[in-house]
Amino acid sequence: MIKIGHFSKLSLVSVRMLRHFDKLDLLRPMYVDKESGYRYYDESQLIKVSNIILLQKMGFSLSDIKIILDKNTTKEEIKNYLIKYKNDKEEELTKVKNQLDLIDKNILRLSRSENIMKYNIERKTIPAYKIAYIRDTIPTFPDEGMLWGKLMKGLYSNYPNGVDPQFNMAIYHDKEYKDTNVDVEVGVSVRASVKEVGEIKVKDMPKTNVVSIIFSGSYEQIGDINIEAVEYAKKNDLEFIGPMFSIYHKGPGEVKSVEEQVTECCYPVK
Repeated sequence: MIKIGHFSKLSLVSVRMLRHFDKLDLLRPMYVDKESGYRYYDESQLIKVSNIILLQKMGFSLSDIKIILDKNTTKEEIKNYLIKYKNDKEEELTKVKNQLDLIDKNILRLSRSENIMKYNIERKTIPAYKIAYIRDTIPTFPDEGMLWGKLMKGLYSNYPNGVDPQFNMAIYHDKEYKDTNVDVEVGVSVRASVKEVGEIKVKDMPKTNVVSIIFSGSYEQIGDINIEAVEYAKKNDLEFIGPMFSIYHKGPGEVKSVEEQVTECCYPVK
């Protein structure tokens, strides 16, 4: 049997912390002298205290460690605890990396002059055209590529020369912002001979007056672009009359990097 002081030296854990472990019923002394109150530990308990410290270093709370090291917990259950904890930490790490990336981007933006931060805005008229499109509810915005794949495959299979390369566009029909189950329509301008086939629908788009903002790079700028559009409309007494749509001048499937993307956000107005 080992007195608490010597056990503290062997385990590299302070006496105060050992007493705390005892209070939590995480690591109780093997024997406590009723007269002196001295705590005694067994050499075999060095393994358990070592495991407690290891799990603490991994980030587990003492309450979680108590569950993990319960005498009835199997090795397989401990393994599953560690796997789940690892997955949770990886999710946290991804979130923190994204936050740091966003911070860096905004530090860069705030380092530029005000003129560089502004987008070029213009009022223009989108001419009438015919569009072949697919509209569906997709899990998230990045899944838009699924719709493009279906649309282009269907068009080129049935109308190899039917695409009229004026517009590749996406219309977002939800009346409020949604992270999931997004109502999206993707379409491409086509020649008069193209007819509806399978999931692909065809319609004539009328001439539309819009506030137009063309930008390069990531779609993460959309929030700032929306603000610019609202401020421009307010300043010029314009009223939004329909959902915003994007025209992809250089879309994700056409370029090697996000920085090369060129997108035009169009806000129908009157």
